[in-house]
Amino acid sequence: MLPPKKLANTVLLAEDFAPFRAFIRSLLDDTTNFQVVAEVSDGLNAIDKSRHLQPDFVLLDIGLPRLNGLQAAKHIRSLVPSAKIVFLTQETDSDSVNEARRLGASGYVCKLHAAEKLLEALEAVLEGYPFITVARLTGTNGVLCPARPPLCAPDPHNGGQHEDREAGVFSRHGRCPGRT
Repeated sequence: MLPPKKLANTVLLAEDFAPFRAFIRSLLDDTTNFQVVAEVSDGLNAIDKSRHLQPDFVLLDIGLPRLNGLQAAKHIRSLVPSAKIVFLTQETDSDSVNEARRLGASGYVCKLHAAEKLLEALEAVLEGYPFITVARLTGTNGVLCPARPPLCAPDPHNGGQHEDREAGVFSRHGRCPGRT
C-alpha cells in the first residue's frame, strides 16, 4: 500500500496592499507544498482567521491596519501555537526583526526579496530552520535588504499613487502596478 499523499501546508496571508497580496498568492499557487486558505488585509482579521482555520503558516506584514502584524503575531501565537509565523514586510530595522523573533516568528522576509526568497524561507521554516532576509544580525546570515525598494510607475487606478514598499518587488519582476 502506498503512503497517503501529503497535503499542502495551509497558509494564511495577511497583507494590506491587494496587488502585492495577489503577487504572493500567485507565487504560492505555483507550488504543491503550500496552499493559501485565506487572505486578510488587517491584523484583527488575521487573528480571527487564524483562530478558525488553524493554518500551518501565517504570513504577516508588520504594517497592517487596525492591529499591526507584531501585535497580531502575539495573539496568533497564543491561539495557534503550532502555526509557523513568517513576517513578509518592508521593515528592515533590527528592532522589528528582534521583536518578531522574540514573539516566536520562524521567518522574516523583506518584501523586496519575496520573489527570490519567500519559497526558500517557507521550506527552511518547514524543516525547522529560522530564515531572515535582512541585514546581518547576531546569529543570522541574512541578505542585506535596502530600507526602501526602487520606485516604479504609479498605479493609474489609484489616482497615480502606489506604495513604494510593494512597488519595488513588482518593478523588479515586470509586474509593477500601472506598467503596460
